[in-house]
Amino acid sequence: MNPTSTFRLPFLFAVFVLLGMAGQSPLVKAASFSAAGIEVQSPQAMATSAGQPNGAIFIQAISNKAGKPDRLIAARSSVASSVELHNMTMDGAVMRMREIAGIDLPAGAKLLMHRGSKEGYHLMLIGLKEAA
Repeated sequence: MNPTSTFRLPFLFAVFVLLGMAGQSPLVKAASFSAAGIEVQSPQAMATSAGQPNGAIFIQAISNKAGKPDRLIAARSSVASSVELHNMTMDGAVMRMREIAGIDLPAGAKLLMHRGSKEGYHLMLIGLKEAA
């Protein structure tokens, strides 16, 4: 696939994870948003404990309504040193989680990134700057 553009998701919602809102619930949800024909539906982050270095972000779905293929290649957040795109697969009874270079978003497609989705895609907040 040769995407005609790249799209960097503005995960500003992650700021709320570290502003104390996560302490009230094990799950922090943010508003859906769209940009350049890419719709991000119901992003959410799991609350973390003091000393936990990493966290996870799940998204109900990412829909490409732009009419042309695209590719998610990066995400960034002010609450972590870095954000990695990850894929989780099962190898028998063993869960394998690996960083991936990108996620294709074909034109008209809807990519599921929610917890428990068979695709296994999610974002990892690496090096959290404080507990949520």
